[in-house]
Amino acid sequence: SQTLSKLEKETSLFIVISKSGGTIETTSIFKTVIDHFKLDLDAKDKERVIVITDAGSSLSQFADSYSIKQFNIPDNVGGRFSVLSAVGIVPLTLAGYDTEALLSGAGAFLDRLFAGEEKHLLEKACYYYENSKKLPINVLFSYANNLENLTKWYVQLWGESIGKIDSTGKSVGMTPIGLIGAVDQHSFLQLVIEGPKDKTVTFINIEDFENDLIIPDISLKHIEKTDFINGKTFNVLINAQCDATRQSLRDNGVPTDGITISKINEENIGTMIIYYELLTSLTGAMMKINTYDQPGVELGKTILYANLNK
Repeated sequence: SQTLSKLEKETSLFIVISKSGGTIETTSIFKTVIDHFKLDLDAKDKERVIVITDAGSSLSQFADSYSIKQFNIPDNVGGRFSVLSAVGIVPLTLAGYDTEALLSGAGAFLDRLFAGEEKHLLEKACYYYENSKKLPINVLFSYANNLENLTKWYVQLWGESIGKIDSTGKSVGMTPIGLIGAVDQHSFLQLVIEGPKDKTVTFINIEDFENDLIIPDISLKHIEKTDFINGKTFNVLINAQCDATRQSLRDNGVPTDGITISKINEENIGTMIIYYELLTSLTGAMMKINTYDQPGVELGKTILYANLNK
């Protein structure tokens, strides 16, 4: 209700996204929007709504019945893999992002992979598979606040795709954890270093934050020990923290690897998205699972529907 109170009907466009067309949270919010703004979908208000869903889904049929503009998701693309489809591209384009660059970054990485120039991705997937029992927890440590949503998406992508029953009937999987540096150094690093050695850690750092903010040359009484950083940029400080954290893990026998992004832009984010989608797919294939379904999630939905229909 707080968000709705900040919106004005005349300047708002509502995008309803559900692959299946029946996602209970999505449809419930849409009903709330219709009620709050008194949308008349039989009249001009239908132009304030866009639908993104599978062709032929219940939501697609709803859109057809009101002549609402819709974009369809390919049948073989699951929700968590759909960010480079209309699910991500339409809202991002409307929000002013360069989605051509986003797709270009993803496409270029895919081309390099099939040209044999990104073999490290295959090696990483193989390492995860071979060590999945010894190292069942995979940590992504992103040293940039702007990568928080990407990190959260990785957790969903990895968890929902890899945690399955394999072709032999065994329960398999690896647990994803998403951290943001340097904040989570103070909440999780202790566990990784001195806790069970059952984790791998991937670091992402940004070469250039495109922010030249410098730490002032100020000496504070009693805390002069921090003066060594005076005159350096926060860019330098954050990357130094990333390097130090990674070294501390290596020194304590924790397997790590690193990804350096030149800067945060659409092209590089597109590369990261396809990187993790491919890594997930490759690892799932080695584990002999269906990486793209989510029967455990569907079971929860079935129980929810049954409980609320009583």
